[in-house]
Amino acid sequence: MGGFNGSGTYVRYYNWTADASNAIPIMASRMDTEDNGFATALTNCITRDGQGVPSANISWNNHKLTSLSDAVDPQDALNQRSGDARYNALSYKSVKASTTSRNTTIILANDPDLITPTLIAGTYKVSGLIMFYADTGAGAVTGLKWIVNSSATITDSSFVANGIVNSVSNSYGITPSTSSFSFSNINGSGSAINTDWVLINGQMTISTSGTISFQWSQQTSNANNTNVRKGSYMIVEKIP
Repeated sequence: MGGFNGSGTYVRYYNWTADASNAIPIMASRMDTEDNGFATALTNCITRDGQGVPSANISWNNHKLTSLSDAVDPQDALNQRSGDARYNALSYKSVKASTTSRNTTIILANDPDLITPTLIAGTYKVSGLIMFYADTGAGAVTGLKWIVNSSATITDSSFVANGIVNSVSNSYGITPSTSSFSFSNINGSGSAINTDWVLINGQMTISTSGTISFQWSQQTSNANNTNVRKGSYMIVEKIP
């Protein structure tokens, strides 16, 4: 019997040289059988233009798929570049390259550096080190109001903060994320060397895609700057 043998080898139905040696004449039925075998085998193949598609799981026998396009749809196979990009999107660290200063505001707004790219829905661990100080000047001492927020729909959020404010160790808690939190007595020396700092830890669940960001403002509106210092960072990691 001809056709594929179950291991990927095509087996001929007849051998024309053998037929000639055995004095078997050319017969339409034998020609049709051989050609029909070719047709059936070709119909069972995966074609380069996508007409013939797999009908079962296929082993690649420990070989690579090369020159694979970037994944777009949810069921696309990942090449290394797409896989790295998705991993990085689910484990993101942002670091402030320069100090950001704000004054005369109590309206919470995203820090320009401490914000993720768009993340998929899920639960994320958020941690970070925030360093801040106030400029000198009359009435310069003002608080830092902050929140970890998302542009996505938040279904659950809980954060704690530990830090040094005016050389005194403090521990704070905040839940849920829809409430802002303040440090009321930040350093008024105006020196980035004498910086107050806080460690934030918590997690957030978002039910839609969106960014996660550190938002902050002055606790009390003041014409003197409140500053979040260069080197502050935020790490966001997806929880499986």
